[in-house]
Amino acid sequence: MASPFISSLPLVASALGRRYGVRVSIGGEKAFSDGRDIFLPSLPLDSNQDLVRLARGYLDHEAAHIRETDFKLAKKAGLTPFELHVWNSIEDFRVEKILGNQYVGCKANFEWLILKFFDHDLEEDSAPDRLTLNWILVKLRSFSVPELEPRVMGLQSLLDDALPGLSAKLSPILGDIQSYCQSTRDSLDFAGKIRRAIDGYLKDLGLDTPAYEALKNFQFEPGTGEKAVTGEASSPSRREAERDSTDESPGQRTDGDSSGDSSERDRGCQAHEDKGPAEAKDGRLGSEENTDNNPSAGSASRLKSLLEADMENLPPSLDTWLEQSLNKVSAENDYDSIMVARAAPLALEELSRDQILESRKVTLLLSSKLQSLLQSLTVKHTLPGCHGRLDTNLVHKLSLNSPKVFRRGGARMGLDAAVHILIDTSGSMGNLTKLASVTAYSLCRSLTAVPGINVAATAFPGGLGNPASYLNGDCWATVTPLLRHGEAMHRRFQLHPSGTTPMAEALWWVLQEMNPLKESRKLVFIVTDGEPDSMSDTRTAVQEAKRAGFELFGLGLGANSVSDLLPGRSEVITDCMDLPGKLFRLLGRAMRYASYGG
Repeated sequence: MASPFISSLPLVASALGRRYGVRVSIGGEKAFSDGRDIFLPSLPLDSNQDLVRLARGYLDHEAAHIRETDFKLAKKAGLTPFELHVWNSIEDFRVEKILGNQYVGCKANFEWLILKFFDHDLEEDSAPDRLTLNWILVKLRSFSVPELEPRVMGLQSLLDDALPGLSAKLSPILGDIQSYCQSTRDSLDFAGKIRRAIDGYLKDLGLDTPAYEALKNFQFEPGTGEKAVTGEASSPSRREAERDSTDESPGQRTDGDSSGDSSERDRGCQAHEDKGPAEAKDGRLGSEENTDNNPSAGSASRLKSLLEADMENLPPSLDTWLEQSLNKVSAENDYDSIMVARAAPLALEELSRDQILESRKVTLLLSSKLQSLLQSLTVKHTLPGCHGRLDTNLVHKLSLNSPKVFRRGGARMGLDAAVHILIDTSGSMGNLTKLASVTAYSLCRSLTAVPGINVAATAFPGGLGNPASYLNGDCWATVTPLLRHGEAMHRRFQLHPSGTTPMAEALWWVLQEMNPLKESRKLVFIVTDGEPDSMSDTRTAVQEAKRAGFELFGLGLGANSVSDLLPGRSEVITDCMDLPGKLFRLLGRAMRYASYGG
């Protein structure tokens, strides 16, 4: 049984994407973001509310990065894996704070997500290197979610036992992040400060790191001409930054025009970096005078190894955890799932001269009938009454003792509807594809002539597009727009049969396209010859469409399976001569529903 939470996800994702200015796709096998678009995997229809909240949280989180993170700047920094991990923790906190302040719902989603992410005992991992990263991460998150404060204290106690003085050295830097981190450049600077503070801590213990001298006075500066470009198509994702970072060392970064102490914040952080635990005598760990104030050689060595660790040996970030959680659910689902088709280009040809002539006959007949139908729905009638304007043609009724010699106006009912025609072009259509082409063209041409109707047409499946982008998903789950809402009418409606029948996926795409339209009524006509690839998935899409206020109608070409999907709202055509009458009957029924709210 389809969960009402998951079945509403495509429309919710579409609305969120428009609000955030990003594009959201649902389908395939993996969750990821390419720095411009957000991709969710196909999710089971029987998902619980927690999974939907994970998906919502992932959308909000990635949208925050797309809107606020300058991935070009991060890639240019050439971060090591450790620095990238720390920067990602800082940047996650920063962008979520910005989006949460703009949208109250996002803030609630982030708080739930953070508590869910930390719903395990981080204290169990007592290795000094992991303690350091976990404490930094939880400390940052506690600024937004105070409920994490007890966990911060627990981690800090363990960290102070393993590496005395390290938390005191890092705490002021983390506090400055809460107050002063305003941009990706700032988060990169703070990641560098944390790295330098740890290097200084190890130097005070006599464990000089190879990069310490190079990092001591380093402050990240972008090259000339580089500006933050949020959401550009060419912006690399964090995954690209991670891959690039493994091949670059800190010494390979481009030192800009350093202004390390140019602000009060930087001077304060530099002062904190210079303070470390008690000096080790003669550069040796655990000297007799400072045994209680120095970590063990093993703890310090683990901390030093942390700076040189690769991505595989670092704990997963929030992004990775979210993606893995969604991917796992998608991989384990062998049954019905939510997937939205993706628009793919397809070379469209104009209809032949014979098809245009055939369509013209249908169009003329439909137009004349639609005109009379439209007139009965929109003309303002005048009726005789006891008040209003005197009608001299009715004065004779006074001799019959009838007071109805006045004219009063009747209610005006206008049309304000968006109509989308969804045409099946699967391989089973065969020669019926020509009939489908003429049908779609005739419908669009007739409806565009009716004032108050916004028409569009889409074929499914569409072009193959780039199969690599579907991550081994069904590359036939595509659509190709023939006529978009608001586009001028044309003749490029020549269709060719190919592929399967991803009706559910195509219908979800249409619903997402129509959802933001301003028309008061939204009608979808499904033109098909047979059953969809998944009848249960399609029924779920139909049910959600009705729940959202859409009106769905079916037009079967040589088969009545569409009647099973849309009983009482479908017609079947077995011959070309049936087309005008059946179309008029279906359109007339739809227009009455649209005008009277049926």
